[in-house]
Amino acid sequence: MSRSLPPRPLARSAFAAAAAFTLIAPTGATIAFAAASASVQSTPTDTASQRLAEDDFLRGIGDLALLRALDDLDRTEPARDPQSTEALLRAIARERATLRSDAFSLPERLQSLDRLRTTRAALVARDTRDPFSVLWIGDAAEDELSLAFFGADGGADAIAGSSGSALVPRARAALDRVLALLDTADARAASIPPDSVPAATPLAQRLDSDARARRPFLRAAVRAMLLAMERSSDSAAASRERPAKGAALLRELTELRPQLPPRLRPESDLAEVAAAAVAAQCDAARYAAARIIGARDPTLTVLARLLSCDCLVNERRGEEAVRQLTALHAVQGLSTPLRLLVADAIVRTRGTLGKSPTTELTLRPWIDTLDRAQASERAGVRRAVLERIAGAARGQPAYGDLPPLAEVALAREALLANPADRAALARLAPHATQTRNATAQVAALETIADAVVAARMWPEAADAYRALALAASQEPVSLPAMQAALDIELALDRADPAGREAQLEETLGLAINRFPELPTRPASLAQLEALQIRRFLQQALAAGPEERASFAQQAANAAQRLTDLDAAARRAGLDPGNRVSATAEMARTAADFLAPSPAQAIRATALPSREQWESWSKFDAQRILRLRLERAATHAAEPARTMTAELALLPESMLDARTPAALTAITNFMRRQVELAGEANLQGSPLSVQLARRALAAGQAWEALSATRGGDGSPQPLTAAFDRLAADAALLAQEWENAIARAETIALANAASVDDQRRLVEALSFAHRDAVRQGLQDLRDERRTRGMNAARALEAMAPDGTPAWWLAQSVQLRIAEESGRGGEPVLASIARLRAADASLGGSLMSADILETERAAMASVARMKQNAQVLPAARDGESQDSPAAALPVNR
Repeated sequence: MSRSLPPRPLARSAFAAAAAFTLIAPTGATIAFAAASASVQSTPTDTASQRLAEDDFLRGIGDLALLRALDDLDRTEPARDPQSTEALLRAIARERATLRSDAFSLPERLQSLDRLRTTRAALVARDTRDPFSVLWIGDAAEDELSLAFFGADGGADAIAGSSGSALVPRARAALDRVLALLDTADARAASIPPDSVPAATPLAQRLDSDARARRPFLRAAVRAMLLAMERSSDSAAASRERPAKGAALLRELTELRPQLPPRLRPESDLAEVAAAAVAAQCDAARYAAARIIGARDPTLTVLARLLSCDCLVNERRGEEAVRQLTALHAVQGLSTPLRLLVADAIVRTRGTLGKSPTTELTLRPWIDTLDRAQASERAGVRRAVLERIAGAARGQPAYGDLPPLAEVALAREALLANPADRAALARLAPHATQTRNATAQVAALETIADAVVAARMWPEAADAYRALALAASQEPVSLPAMQAALDIELALDRADPAGREAQLEETLGLAINRFPELPTRPASLAQLEALQIRRFLQQALAAGPEERASFAQQAANAAQRLTDLDAAARRAGLDPGNRVSATAEMARTAADFLAPSPAQAIRATALPSREQWESWSKFDAQRILRLRLERAATHAAEPARTMTAELALLPESMLDARTPAALTAITNFMRRQVELAGEANLQGSPLSVQLARRALAAGQAWEALSATRGGDGSPQPLTAAFDRLAADAALLAQEWENAIARAETIALANAASVDDQRRLVEALSFAHRDAVRQGLQDLRDERRTRGMNAARALEAMAPDGTPAWWLAQSVQLRIAEESGRGGEPVLASIARLRAADASLGGSLMSADILETERAAMASVARMKQNAQVLPAARDGESQDSPAAALPVNR
């Protein structure tokens, strides 16, 4: 930088903040910042000294994580050029402060580390002849060791010996980056002309110190870290060579330590502990570890203590190592990642003493670590602990009952391999439903939820997530679990609206009352209200006439309330879903249907637009259409015309042959009306005709729409189910010609069934009776002939003794009797039928047959009376009387 950094209020405030952070910041960082402040407040005369002072100043801010100081600096003295060296150095200080701060999560730190590398690469590439670039490359190598390796890239886990297979390569890659940067720094230093840096200047001294002390130390530290990571190798040759390597490395580090800047001495001490542990020089290891403890760097302190305890194990003092590690594990304020590393060391050390890895005592450090973890980090710690417990207990004999968390861990491992493993799910079920051990319960529920989602078992997933949200209510995982349960239940409701209403209502209630911080709460309010209104509508529509007036006003209020909730959710940027708007439409239609003045309500209610029909699900659209058909059939002056107007505004998607939503709704409506009409007919109620005519009006409306849309535009070919319902409706509505025409069309089809023929026989039989009652002789004779032929065909089709067969017998007997061919032949036929079945086909058929029998007996009685009267009249009458002209059957 070309400008100096004179004393200023900003610098003084930063220094005051540095003093406040002295107790918690690493000692080296504090000293570095103090040196930087002294350099800044002096007035150097050469530009290089000014740049060194500025670099040290920004490094001190980064080491102490003083992000607010950087904010003040950017606000009061913004960089003139975002791409200038000054701006890049500030950006580097900001990323280093982020990596040093505990306020950022691991993903945020990883992103900051990537930005740090990118920014520093841009800074170093600006001028390859700049001597400062050598120092900046050295700074990059130092940060790769101190911030990346120990902080974000798993180096602490790798040194502790408890890392997973995924972390060891990552830690090695971080060390490789350190060596690569050191090679680059060596090459850059060799390429800079010696006379470009005046001798005896601060810059020359800094470059000389970097070449003689910092870079050699960083190389030695990398070798020490690699030895520590490899100390558990099973290679016999490597084990024999490792102590000598460790001893040589320890001597090198001891010589370099006095030349290092104070900020690097904790890393130097840890490297000495690692080298001494490998060299089996336990006294040296313990001495170096004691120095680190004074540096107040928790990560390096824990690693030094772990390596020192390894020395105790090598000295066959494993019990002492366990006691020291247990005391370290219980230290207050120890971060959870470090506590987990200590727990790993305790379990591993107990294993060297021959202790079983499946007992409660051995696994207790891991379980205690999970219990002591902060709520915000418990989900990640839980996964790490379960993986560790499963690895320790896998394939090991169990002495007594396994701890609950161990049973969960082994079942989880099985489910990771096969999410549909029912046996593993069954082993988790007792832990998921108990409440004595909350740790095991939450772990079991989380495992079940993950497994059933992987197996696409959605109802079970919704139940598991809902239970997890309640069990882990103090953890951040509870909110996403509750949202997942809600999303799954809503999806299941869209697929099958009648399948899980109780579970959906429970989930919505929990989301609203127990998790008010959910961002989807406005939509959940509308969805719960819609669910409750749908249930209310079912009750209202099934109510008696005396209750309907009060239900009508409640339905209107419900529709308005739901409309308001839907609008509030949409103002919040949420879409409650089409079921909410569909329920509001259902409530409005139900209010009209239940209103005291239905005719006025029909005229006042606007038909839904095509866009509204399109937005509703198929299920809801069918329910709305059925309700509107019911309203039109019940209240409209001309039901068929009103229904036709309803159908005319339906969208093409509801009329398409591939998704016949409209036809399904009409068919379901007709089926229900025909069922009600049939029940009323059996009870002798005249309401049966009215109900049947409702169904027939709906069918005729669909047929009228079909007639106006020929060819490919036909809404839906009339199905056999529709035709049969229409024929039954016409039959119950006593529209005989309509019923005969429909029934005959069905009966003449190639696949006509016994029931189809039965329907035709009934239509002709009732039509014949109606013609007799009206005295229409020509129509009577025509229907009599067709009815007899249809009954004979039905008799041939139906198995003997079935209701259809008895209907054929009844119709034939009645027609024979009414046509004058009854009497004794009919009585003889009835006697034969009674001999086969005394009940004459049951109560429904016997009534007609008994009526025919009575008519036949009356015919026989009349014939006998006529036979007695005629001879007497013949004796007393002249040959010219009319009676003498009647033929006599001799």
